[in-house]
Amino acid sequence: MMGAVEMLALSLGLSVCVAGLGLAGGTLVERMSDDPRLRDRVWGMALLLPLLPPVATALLLMTPAPVHEVATLTARPVVVKSIEATTAAPVGVQAVAPSLDPGLIATILLVVAGALILLRMLVLARRARRLSALLKSGQAADTATTELVREVARGLRITAPLVVVSTAATEPLLAGLRSARLVMPVALSGDTALQRAVITHELAHLKRGDHRALWMEELALALLAFNPLAPLLRARRSAAREEACDAVALNRAAAETRRAYAQSLIEALRTRAGSQGPGAVPALTFTGAGRTTAMHRLKAVLTPAAPATRRARIGALLTGVVSLALVGAGSAALAAQREPVMQERPQYSANARFEPDVREPLNGAQVPERLGHRYGEDAAVRAATTSVQASYRAETEAKFQRVSAAEYQRYCASDKPDEAGFCAGVMFGQIDSVGVCTPAGLSDGTSDRGPALNTYVERGKREVARLSPRRDEGAHEYASRAIRAAYPCPASQAEQSTVVAWMPVTIEGRGQLNPGDRMRVTLTDPSGALLAESVIMGDGEVRIPLTEAEFPRLGQGNRTYTLSGAIHRTDGSVQPVSAPTTLRLGAGSQRSARNLTATLDFGG
Repeated sequence: MMGAVEMLALSLGLSVCVAGLGLAGGTLVERMSDDPRLRDRVWGMALLLPLLPPVATALLLMTPAPVHEVATLTARPVVVKSIEATTAAPVGVQAVAPSLDPGLIATILLVVAGALILLRMLVLARRARRLSALLKSGQAADTATTELVREVARGLRITAPLVVVSTAATEPLLAGLRSARLVMPVALSGDTALQRAVITHELAHLKRGDHRALWMEELALALLAFNPLAPLLRARRSAAREEACDAVALNRAAAETRRAYAQSLIEALRTRAGSQGPGAVPALTFTGAGRTTAMHRLKAVLTPAAPATRRARIGALLTGVVSLALVGAGSAALAAQREPVMQERPQYSANARFEPDVREPLNGAQVPERLGHRYGEDAAVRAATTSVQASYRAETEAKFQRVSAAEYQRYCASDKPDEAGFCAGVMFGQIDSVGVCTPAGLSDGTSDRGPALNTYVERGKREVARLSPRRDEGAHEYASRAIRAAYPCPASQAEQSTVVAWMPVTIEGRGQLNPGDRMRVTLTDPSGALLAESVIMGDGEVRIPLTEAEFPRLGQGNRTYTLSGAIHRTDGSVQPVSAPTTLRLGAGSQRSARNLTATLDFGG
């Protein structure tokens, strides 16, 4: 399981893998066909695919996290001499949380990626300003050039753009987001056929909408600044796009025109001389991708490529489908690693507190039985729960299933015995909750707790009436919030009680529970102080909560804890673990502790 930071960092790595997959797929399609139109579509998809993992992960993290119910019971530290007579057994399997925190590494990676994205955005803004200055420096083109542009535009069935001439332009270019402008250099060959071919090339961009798609690609490239393969994908996409426009410009052109067109391209590349760097403007220039793919483009100019065959188109389609499927599978696998929100669902036993489960109905016999397990044969408790016992009849059980916070607030204000009893019963379950510091008389087993219990419930009801219920909150969560407000812990103790990880415990050997059996798993420090416990009756997942207090701070040494347990059989026998497990936690290992697991062996 991973948190948000780890998932985002891993999505960046998955983005690099997807870019590599796109390069492989695009290269495969290029071997199938030289048709620039087919290659243009394939490379366009390959450029956008690496965005999917980080974008999908970011959108997923905006949704509520999944809720995982765990059968646990936490306890405030109390000093005990031993744990079910098992602490004298030899130490068994060791579970170690590494000191190197993956969360810290993920945070560093995200900071570096963010810095690269910001730098790329700043460079893009600088290039946009250079383009704006270039457009402002242009002057209206002469009548002959304007008429030639309009004639070509009519042939392509598009609206002619505004034509300007600029001394700063070394080659024709098309720019603009809403309204396109065609910028022509002052010195252009007087060959009318060549002029027509060059203008047709730029207007082919306009017909395809490349002047808008260019900005989407620039933004995608900025967001993929952390991806070292993104510039390669962009170069291949630009080359295929330029070749597709060359094919339109040179359609039915004579060999002389093709040679002059190629010579003009070579001259433009010489003049450009590496301006594809940070200072290049974000516009559709005649040279396009520059020198990196110039030889392939010149070959296509002189020797037009044949249209893609049906086999090549089907192959490209299958390549795209397989790529999308792999990207989707990778993103889904990453989403499955999202760390769920742990919601405590106690299992009741002789050592567990009463906490009615609002998702399961309780009958009249279960309520006093569970309360008796927690508080013994206390007359005050029996009196406080008499109304609960009388009200949980079969015909009213459905009423208290899946109770919302608003309904719970109404029940706590009600005078009806069943509703008032349900309100009190849920509050009783919060007495030993993490973050609740009740008077010692409520949980130390003293005989006369009646007045203290009444005061406890009344204070809880006052907080329930004061606090506003939340839309996605249940009765248990709402009561927990109210009791924490009524009986808050000191700041230092509350900080130490914050659960940062729920460690799953795998049971091996003869650890199966029969009907009526009870398993108790405990976590203690070297002094024998009980830090947490989990009591299971029947089938249930064992998880031990680890709070901030259990983890050493940076600069401190590792801390060692003992994980032990025993099964209490219905015949009165006790089956201890064959050997306790030693748990070592290193400094700065809070995040990596999410993936920590421990094993208890009950023997063969």
